[in-house]
Amino acid sequence: MAQFHHTEMSDLAKQMTYSPAKVRLEQVARAEKLACLITPGKAYPYEFVCYQITGYRPRADIGRNLAGKTLREDLIRLVENVSASMRMRADEASEPVLSIAAASKHFNVSEKTIQRWRKRGLVSRKFLGSDGRLRVGFLQSSLERFATRNAEQVRAGAEFSRLTPDERREIIRRARRLSLFCHCCLFEVSKRIAANSAAPSKPFARPSRNTTASTRKRRSSRAPANRFRTRTASGSSSRTSAA
Repeated sequence: MAQFHHTEMSDLAKQMTYSPAKVRLEQVARAEKLACLITPGKAYPYEFVCYQITGYRPRADIGRNLAGKTLREDLIRLVENVSASMRMRADEASEPVLSIAAASKHFNVSEKTIQRWRKRGLVSRKFLGSDGRLRVGFLQSSLERFATRNAEQVRAGAEFSRLTPDERREIIRRARRLSLFCHCCLFEVSKRIAANSAAPSKPFARPSRNTTASTRKRRSSRAPANRFRTRTASGSSSRTSAA
């Protein structure tokens, strides 16, 4: 299990495991809802987070703001850790529970995509399997909530999964080519590939001469000056910097 980013959240998760099972279940549900509302670019006071989950404010004034991105990751860890402490079976949940494999079929994406989504806000819980081991599971409502808030990402993942292996390799080749010749960011590469993929009959746009020339110019300006030896009239060797 990955470590918490914030000690406050780690301590809170440990304290929650000592609460009665019914209370823990309610607090886990609150933590999950809060994780879906967190904006990565903002910061949140720990006092606010603690109150939203437990209904109580911390006795001591922590006075520290938690970054949204790491806070959301910690909330997801908290939900998993505390739900694991309850050792609840999937059939004891109040709604259907899907495994990673079932969730991938539900969205028509790969299991690797589901794992990536877990890092981007898809909240999972731990349930006790028939073999006595804890396994990752998703409440039906958790999947629906993630799909609603990330509709474009879910749609793109399903479309990519429907591509043939050759089509996937072609998209990866295009992305590498754009990154090499145009030095585009990931967002720009995705946008250009999507524009070309929308018109299958249109050949992939090659970088223009102006783009290639400007790229070479940027590379040469960043590269260290090459040094080479020249022979003087007297036969002695000297070092000259290339213009």
